[in-house]
Amino acid sequence: MSKVNMHSIIYVALLARSALSSDSVWSDVDGKRWEAPVFLQAIMNLAHKSPSWHQEILAWWNKQIYDTEGDDDSEAERDLQQSDYFKMLARRANKIPTPSGSSLPASEGGAPEAPEDN
Repeated sequence: MSKVNMHSIIYVALLARSALSSDSVWSDVDGKRWEAPVFLQAIMNLAHKSPSWHQEILAWWNKQIYDTEGDDDSEAERDLQQSDYFKMLARRANKIPTPSGSSLPASEGGAPEAPEDN
């Protein structure tokens, strides 16, 4: 690995949280208020919804770890952006109809787009 990517940041954050907890074994749930899958989803949503934050956080970590602010578009990040998860988030953000033709719920002040006829 020669550059930091979002998955590596999340992985290290999860390891650090586990190491700092009083539990002797890994657990996806810590008490009543923290769950690893929810944490993962929150960070991935933030990265997807705020591309500027995504680029800034990668540049900052690359500078800290590798002393470079170079290209933050690693192969892993390109793969991530093509993942079904990011595509799903993009559909939700852009209110693009799902493949089945059903529309996602409209946000406040807007109506869902009608599916296109093929």
